[in-house]
Amino acid sequence: MMYPAILFFICTIFIAPVCGANPLESIKLVDLPEEKVRIDFTFKEAVHFKPLCQVNENPLQLTLTFPSESFVTAYARSTAKAWIPFYEVRKEGQFLRIVFNLQQTIPYTLSQHGKKVSLLLQGPLQKKHNFQLTSHTTSPDQDLTHLKKKITLNFQKIPVRAVLQLLADFVKINLIVKDNVHGDITLRLQDIPWNEALDIILRMQGLNKRLQGNILIIEKRGALARNTDTKVEMVQSELIPVNYAKATELATLINNQQNSLLSPVGKVAADSRTNTLWVQDKSSFIAEIKRALRQFDVPVKQVLIEARIIEVSKDSAQDLGIRWGMAPGAQREQGTTIPLQKAGGGQFNLDLVASPLGGLTPAALGLALVHLNNNHLLDLELSALESEGKAELVSSPRLITTNQQPAIIDSGQEIPYQETTGNGATAVTFRKAVLSLRVLPQITPDNKILLELKINQDSTSAQMFNGVPAILTKEIQTHVLVNNGQTIVLGGIYQQDKTSKVTRVPFLGKIPVVGNLFRNKHIAMTNEELLIFITPKIITSALKGKSSFTRI
Repeated sequence: MMYPAILFFICTIFIAPVCGANPLESIKLVDLPEEKVRIDFTFKEAVHFKPLCQVNENPLQLTLTFPSESFVTAYARSTAKAWIPFYEVRKEGQFLRIVFNLQQTIPYTLSQHGKKVSLLLQGPLQKKHNFQLTSHTTSPDQDLTHLKKKITLNFQKIPVRAVLQLLADFVKINLIVKDNVHGDITLRLQDIPWNEALDIILRMQGLNKRLQGNILIIEKRGALARNTDTKVEMVQSELIPVNYAKATELATLINNQQNSLLSPVGKVAADSRTNTLWVQDKSSFIAEIKRALRQFDVPVKQVLIEARIIEVSKDSAQDLGIRWGMAPGAQREQGTTIPLQKAGGGQFNLDLVASPLGGLTPAALGLALVHLNNNHLLDLELSALESEGKAELVSSPRLITTNQQPAIIDSGQEIPYQETTGNGATAVTFRKAVLSLRVLPQITPDNKILLELKINQDSTSAQMFNGVPAILTKEIQTHVLVNNGQTIVLGGIYQQDKTSKVTRVPFLGKIPVVGNLFRNKHIAMTNEELLIFITPKIITSALKGKSSFTRI
């Protein structure tokens, strides 16, 4: 025959809808001899099963649970008995609970007949008993392996504390359930040993058991170990100097609310002035914190970034011209030059001579071609000039910074100019024309370097505006992944300007071959190249920090 409490929960599942029409009508306390009290619970219809009766230790209460779906207004009543100050009636879901607050443990019996359920309280204990207290604690399974009496359990969403009470009553064993045990459980176990059923429920709920004499104690897993460690292991304090990291950041990491390295009694504080950690905890936790700090308190790698900006400028120009002239044929000594007359004064002159380049006068060659009558000469002068230039500018900014820390280097000038303010006055403002390198490096685990770069090369121009020179800017901004020590080209610009100009005599200048004698030709070409190189290198420190610990 199954235990009555098990029958109660089975009836709760399958008969609860029917019990909704059987409300509680009255509660009556009847005084009996020898300070006994009988409490009668009268329902509207016959009751076919006994309620669940449960004793809680803190506070000391006796609770009766009836399945009922009828609406009940919660209330409390006082009694004339000092050892039963009052009782409460309340509705919790599909259950009706009647809670008696007790001043001491009272033996009780429960009976049921027709519409009435009776609870007989035996009265307060009159005799004082002396008990021998022992601190002997057996292992959880030492004295429970013999409890192999088979049991069947079939419940849905039943409180785990109620199931544990059923198991304890089934084998007549004393039970203490800690306050941290709570929650519901659904299970269906058919004819399995009692000790196996208990182990299954404990594993499902994350609970531990220990047997002390004839008392089975159930609590959350790990709670007993923490309590024991707190008593055995002494709390101590240590000062831990931090070499490379920030003590305040490490203190936040150690005392993280989700993954704290401290025990429940541990404390940590940071002194930013000396960059030292103060830890107060048990020795095992302090040792674990030290091991973690050895991984975090290490030198940060540094990166040397070298940029090279190369500008190459080439220019070339050619100018070829001719001048025709007519001059009087006066006698000259042999070897002297007959001057060519410019237009005007009745003299003939065609001027297609080469233009000066860069302030240089073109070379000229004059010839007297024909001696005309009336003592006149027809002269020819050839002029030519060719120039070529090349310029190369190399800029090489370099800097060093730690991993994941930005760095900037600037070199140049600030150009002042005037601007009008809001009230009409003028103010002097400066604009930078600099060579700058801005970089944010990140070292990957495989020793590659991820760079966030911005490179500027500004210079003043010959073009002026209100007395202020214009600024020529060259800029590159990019992200790039580079191997350690590798040189790569970030980018480049190639620019070519070509100019061709021809001055000629109409019609005569277009005649093939002969037309070259009646025209001037000017050709100019400029080439500009810009290349930007970058070379990052990881600098590994030869120093190895050794943390020292000072015990207080």
